Amino acid sequence: MNYLNYNISVIKLIKGELIVVESSLLDKPMSEAFPAWGNSNLPVRDALWDYYMELNGRNTMKTEKDMDPYKQMSAEQIKIQVEKLLKSE
Repeated sequence: MNYLNYNISVIKLIKGELIVVESSLLDKPMSEAFPAWGNSNLPVRDALWDYYMELNGRNTMKTEKDMDPYKQMSAEQIKIQVEKLLKSE
């Protein structure tokens, strides 16, 4: 699925190897990105995907379109959006 390719990570080439230096907020577990919300190990990306799938009646194409803006968002913008959409769940 295409949503797995969104806003992945900061990667550096060190001694001929690609090393993940900083993980994107989308890749972090909900418990790490939003510790006050509980202990879910579900990545933020998957929590958003699940939210949009339910909202869109399990329509994958519409959900991919809804996830597109997250490709260009900063960590702070993603955090604001997640709090807006998922905090009450």
